[in-house]
Amino acid sequence: MKEQTILGSNISRELTHLSLMDYEAYALPDGYQYLCSSTRKSYDATWFNKALKKLITYCEGDLNTISCPDESTFISEQMRSVEFCALG
Repeated sequence: MKEQTILGSNISRELTHLSLMDYEAYALPDGYQYLCSSTRKSYDATWFNKALKKLITYCEGDLNTISCPDESTFISEQMRSVEFCALG
């Protein structure tokens, strides 16, 4: 069974040895744009790719990729990420 968000998007989890700045500069896949950070990009950040309907979140080496099934879920997942970042 795949791990999913409360909205039904699939979650995949990975680890990286890269710092946030190095991940963004060298490992972030092409086509992703910055969305938000709860720490002003000190420890975490979230990026999105509209064409793929995916979000990537980095937090101290943990990488979570959220793959959305459709456009409306993608927009809702973005809103949830921004709300979470605002709690920072």
